[in-house]
Amino acid sequence: EHHYIRCLKPNQTLKAGDWDNDFMLKQLAYSGTLEVTQIRKAGLNVRRPLKHFYNYYRICADDPAQLRAGTVTKRCELLLKQLDVDVNKYRVGKTLLFLQNYDIIDTLDKVRELRILEHVINLQSYFRMLKHYVEYHRARRAILRIQGFCKSWEIRRAYVEVRTSARMFQRHARTFLAHRKF
Repeated sequence: EHHYIRCLKPNQTLKAGDWDNDFMLKQLAYSGTLEVTQIRKAGLNVRRPLKHFYNYYRICADDPAQLRAGTVTKRCELLLKQLDVDVNKYRVGKTLLFLQNYDIIDTLDKVRELRILEHVINLQSYFRMLKHYVEYHRARRAILRIQGFCKSWEIRRAYVEVRTSARMFQRHARTFLAHRKF
């Protein structure tokens, strides 16, 4: 994090010992120092860049479809609203999110860990299901192939039986006809 030193001029005439309160106040307001002190005075000591905060904690959202607002500021506000964070404990700036204390971050981290764990469990169950699906279909194909072999063997055996019977019948018939001619 960068720290800058802001130099202030005590007066416009640049004379020593001459202190212009209005001029100093304008410089402090222009440089944003007054806003920073107001934010610090309000107790919003924890600062996070909006993009980083949103990208890191968006997995915690109950309804991610609602977070499709145009600006990252709106998205962060919607995310914090979905997570039921007290409005008095944060302020959303142009580029930074100001939080009252680290308890909010700790709570959000716990929610994030739980959501990641849910996703990990879902992925694990999906891949286990996929493994069993592949094994099931491999076994099913093998069973169908074995059934096909068994059915064809039974049909072949029945065919051979019928053919043998037919040949025997034909042999007896020819013998009978041959005896009849004589």
